[in-house]
Amino acid sequence: MHLGWSSCAYPLDAADFASVPDYAGPAIPAADLPDDEVILLVRKGEEDCLLRGREAVGAAGDGTVNVRIVFVPTIGKWNIPFAMIRSIRDKRRFKGSRVYHIAPTAIRALRVERAVRTLENPQSRSGVDRQAKMGKLEASLREHGYDDSRPIDVMLCRSRGEDSLRQGHHRISACIAFGVPRMAIRFSAAAALSPRLWKLIGRVPIRFDVLKGALESSTGQAVRRILPLGDRPVPRQVIVVPERGGRYVLNLVQDQDVTVGIARAVMLPVMVAGAIALDIAVLKTACGERSLVAWSQFALAFLSSSVMAVAALREPRGRAGYAAMAFLLLAMSVYELLRDVFDIDERAIGLTMAGLSLVFGIACATLARRTFRTGLRRIASSGGFPALPFGFVFVLGVSKLASSRVIWGALRMTEHDIRTVKHIVEESAELFGYAVIASWALSFFLERLAYRGRR
Repeated sequence: MHLGWSSCAYPLDAADFASVPDYAGPAIPAADLPDDEVILLVRKGEEDCLLRGREAVGAAGDGTVNVRIVFVPTIGKWNIPFAMIRSIRDKRRFKGSRVYHIAPTAIRALRVERAVRTLENPQSRSGVDRQAKMGKLEASLREHGYDDSRPIDVMLCRSRGEDSLRQGHHRISACIAFGVPRMAIRFSAAAALSPRLWKLIGRVPIRFDVLKGALESSTGQAVRRILPLGDRPVPRQVIVVPERGGRYVLNLVQDQDVTVGIARAVMLPVMVAGAIALDIAVLKTACGERSLVAWSQFALAFLSSSVMAVAALREPRGRAGYAAMAFLLLAMSVYELLRDVFDIDERAIGLTMAGLSLVFGIACATLARRTFRTGLRRIASSGGFPALPFGFVFVLGVSKLASSRVIWGALRMTEHDIRTVKHIVEESAELFGYAVIASWALSFFLERLAYRGRR
């Protein structure tokens, strides 16, 4: 059974669990569960139940008990698109069957808030008078206390595998301000992606409003603005200016996994070498027309183009820049298809595809200048961007250099052998370049999904 669990344990009122039944379903291996003393199981369409910790709940009496929430995801473990596309993930989201109670100060200490919202710093949305809504909320708390029919909603494993408050930011600040001891809380969930996947995706481009919310949650005070230092697309330092005055410099440290980097560096050459070995030893095509290498070059270029096209459809602000990159990669895939698969003159095809790509890029830059620049800027600031020019260098430079007769003329081989070796080296360099470009396109798309998932 695929299970996910909360990124932190919640100090809930022990009295809430007096009527929660114990789990009576199929046995779950202990290795599939966290080591916490008290575990609550939440499932779609079923009653919440205790997996472990009835004795600890009884011993706590009227106090609190730290509870880890385990849930059964409605999205598969490796179903990346459904888990990371917010609109699809929200449709699969389910809520627990019960409401529990927690101290508002405990929620703030857990740092699951995306931002600290107060009367002076309400969330700004067009058409909504947040100041008036906060005033009504404070008046209701003064007169009637907290209404349990309006629990705050914590979504488990929402943002990069970490729990995140979905609804209730203003209510938490108001309860803390007026000393409300307990507030109602409900848990919801949808997906629990593997931690290994987050390591493969790598870092997410810094979004300053999300960083602002994280700082407010950590420090407990509102932040007026964040100013980046330096001209880099992804700054390493920012100046934080709190609402109450003063300022301080924050150093941003990026997570880097050496093992994952080595795996990426080794995987692509191994895949290319495997395709060439199959072509030569098994298929006997020597990387020629309609060979596995030829079809792989077309497939990788077309895959990269498709990924960028989907990114253009999903992000209007960078649409023209993404579309220009998608058309360039599409032109390269058509070039590979016509040249290597159908054996059409490569010079005529190359000039035609290059001209069409140039015209399309100029049109995008002219007709949609803002989204063109935004798209290219996002591409340039992506985590794996150096891989993109590296791949183009192999496709357009190294492969052509490898086909030069000056390099191979000094070898003491027959003309047929020289032509064969030269062709294999040229096609392998191209295939490696397309593999690098495809890996960048996929990582870029996953970065953008993770970026949008944190909104």
